Amino acid sequence: MSRTLLFAICFFVPILSLAQSNDNEQQLWHLYFGYVSDEALKNTPEIRVSELLLLSESQRVLVDVREKNEIQVSIIPGALTQQQFEQNIKKYQDTIVVVYCTIGYRSGRYVNRLRKKNIDAYNLAGGVLAWAHAGQFFSHNGQKSKKVHVYGEQWNLLPSGYEAVYEKSWF
Repeated sequence: MSRTLLFAICFFVPILSLAQSNDNEQQLWHLYFGYVSDEALKNTPEIRVSELLLLSESQRVLVDVREKNEIQVSIIPGALTQQQFEQNIKKYQDTIVVVYCTIGYRSGRYVNRLRKKNIDAYNLAGGVLAWAHAGQFFSHNGQKSKKVHVYGEQWNLLPSGYEAVYEKSWF
């Protein structure tokens, strides 16, 4: 292999990968802001990954509202399923509740229902996709993972280094 070819591979492949990642992140935010501008989600309070990471585990609880098959592939470490949260909802009365899904639509709707019950709930802006773009890991069978269920092909906006899982038959 020539030095020029080796240089091109070592130099341009990572740059192309980064460009793809940046495009995916731009598409993620474009899609997310489209969802939250919907009348039903317009005034839903949100929290960014960077803000969430500043909260201690005792200050907050993460609630994953995705379907069971999605959660079986990937979950943010320490998160509860919606069912687990609802079984112990009183336990989290004085806690910041951060709800997430793939990108923020389903979780935004759930946040609004919780706020009507006077629960201090926030939508994780960008959902699991934003979590991945922040370089965070997921949990799969108790192990660190970069495999992520992204609901469907349209939402496969993960950065490079993550593996997308979705059911093609849904669409």
